[in-house]
Amino acid sequence: MQAVIFLGGDFAFTDVDRELHVAKEAGELLVIAADRGLRAAELLGWEPQFWVGDGDSLDEWPTRAGMRYIRYPVDKDKSDGELAIRLAIGLGADSVTFLGALGGRLDHELANLQLLAVAAEYGLPGRILGSGQEVTLVSGHRVLAGRVGQIVSLFALGGEASGVTLRGFRYSLTNARLPAHSSLGLSNVLVSNTASVQVDRGRVLVVRQVI
Repeated sequence: MQAVIFLGGDFAFTDVDRELHVAKEAGELLVIAADRGLRAAELLGWEPQFWVGDGDSLDEWPTRAGMRYIRYPVDKDKSDGELAIRLAIGLGADSVTFLGALGGRLDHELANLQLLAVAAEYGLPGRILGSGQEVTLVSGHRVLAGRVGQIVSLFALGGEASGVTLRGFRYSLTNARLPAHSSLGLSNVLVSNTASVQVDRGRVLVVRQVI
């Protein structure tokens, strides 16, 4: 079961790709709104099955028929987004897409990027869609289905990544080191519609420009 989590950052209709629309029409999505993410879901015309949060970014408590509410106090040690992904994991999700994760406050944006690591801890493939970008976290092997000419940047997350091999990129790597706090992976370019990233040790944040 694929989960979609709406967060409170910037959102546009173009953030939702065809894969999500198809899964939604087939009734194969678990849709969760995290606090103000409910506004983005409503803008899209989607009805979440669950709302989770403390309500501090809403003018009033939501009351939607058919939606379950899980309310938390404002004083807590997890973000609404982290509570949402942990709910999705508990409900049996096997992958997750975050919408509304980018834009707005920088601290929220950074916290939302780390949600990919939370998902990965439980073996869930995760991605963030927004602002014309797809963000994924790679440990092991990942195939990227993109388009020739798309810009892709790669950054080691949480420490150095090693055994990094890139295929289908203008600047290829073979069993290379990607140091932490380095711009080495900035602004690579796809030269194939199908590329691959291999990371033997560590984790790499992959940012692909999709428009």
